[in-house]
Amino acid sequence: MKLKRFIKIFFVNIVLLAIFFFIYEIISVSILCKLWSYIDVDLSKEKLSYFFPLKEKINEDFYEFRPVEYKNSKKLPIVIFGCSYAYGISLEENETLSYQLSNYTNRTVYNKGIAGGGAGSMLYFLQNPEFKKEIPNAEYFIYVYMPDHIRRVYTNSIEWFHKYLRVSYYISHNGELKELKLNKLKYLIFSTATYRLFSYIYSNKYMYDAQNEYNLFFRILEESNNVIKKEYPNSKFVILVYDNYNKFFGLTLDREEELFNKFAKENNIKLLYTKNMSIGKEIIDGKYYAPDKTHPGKEAWKILVPEISKELNL
Repeated sequence: MKLKRFIKIFFVNIVLLAIFFFIYEIISVSILCKLWSYIDVDLSKEKLSYFFPLKEKINEDFYEFRPVEYKNSKKLPIVIFGCSYAYGISLEENETLSYQLSNYTNRTVYNKGIAGGGAGSMLYFLQNPEFKKEIPNAEYFIYVYMPDHIRRVYTNSIEWFHKYLRVSYYISHNGELKELKLNKLKYLIFSTATYRLFSYIYSNKYMYDAQNEYNLFFRILEESNNVIKKEYPNSKFVILVYDNYNKFFGLTLDREEELFNKFAKENNIKLLYTKNMSIGKEIIDGKYYAPDKTHPGKEAWKILVPEISKELNL
């Protein structure tokens, strides 16, 4: 009888725990949707086709890359990394950074920007043997940075759907940069809304630490630069800092510039700040957005591309 009672109590507790977790998941999803209010959570066909015109449903191939902008030119190609800013969410093909840069410089441009991407996805691409096969040579690798990229490397949650965005890195006890390997159990835990909520809160709290050196983020950039030097010894790594906030999660523009300048000097990397360009102040003041009022608009790139090309002698 005692055994039967124990088994009964055990299964009742399991059921109650499952119900509690299910309710907590729903609450977490609700909170996350409010925290991510800039993301359109209405996954209707019309909404998806507006934000992600290449696909109308979520699956492994949901986030596709922009087509390669081929040019019959002797000039070596340009590769662009980054997130939705680089990809050009809510922009037509001929309005994106990659298209306008290719058209202006008469160079082939590979756009490896992907929604939700950042420094981690860039390193993942560069370390993939297939990447070198696809792009055997290039003169410039341009990483389009926006402030949320720092926060993204400090969360191990599965915030996004694509396999390229499930990769996370960490610094081991002996100081090595390593990829976090996800087994099925870890993947299940990391993909829950409950974990994502805690991870989101933690990463935001981390961002607000004004004394933070953001070592993990810059180690990922450093390793990306090392891979480029090794695989493409005659190429150049450029970071385009797209500033459209005066402050982001406590990270001021002055503090951001201080950290980037120190890193670029130590690693011999070219830095470009949109805030120092002709429309930099207007971008920070909220102008030149795409129709979604979140991402760079076509007019922003139309004005910035000639200035970027001049700075890099393209």
